[in-house]
Amino acid sequence: MISQQEWISQMEEITGSNGWISHREWRDEVIAQHDLKKPFAPENGEALKFKAGDAVIYTNSNDVTFRRRVTGLYCPDFRCSLYALGARYLIDSDSPWVPVSEYSLRLLDEDSTNASGGAYADK
Repeated sequence: MISQQEWISQMEEITGSNGWISHREWRDEVIAQHDLKKPFAPENGEALKFKAGDAVIYTNSNDVTFRRRVTGLYCPDFRCSLYALGARYLIDSDSPWVPVSEYSLRLLDEDSTNASGGAYADK
């Protein structure tokens, strides 16, 4: 399975390296490539790794980690570039409507502790 970062790099090469394109053209190309290659679960035949209620560690784009819970699956009923880039999960964050990718999550053993030494606690 291709990582989300690798997929985004490929999409940037396809859509942005040789000149300006509109956001709409970028979105359409990212979605078209996703539909063609199906790089992420569940379209690629692999099962999703997380389910609602799972305790996870979320790592953001700045490599900062947060203990969170998966609150649901992101299943838009419209063509969406976020979904095409691998966003599948909703988490209990300050922006619970913004989906995150499987690539940015890892399962948290609720009996374990994180780097700060605290066990997972619900909000």
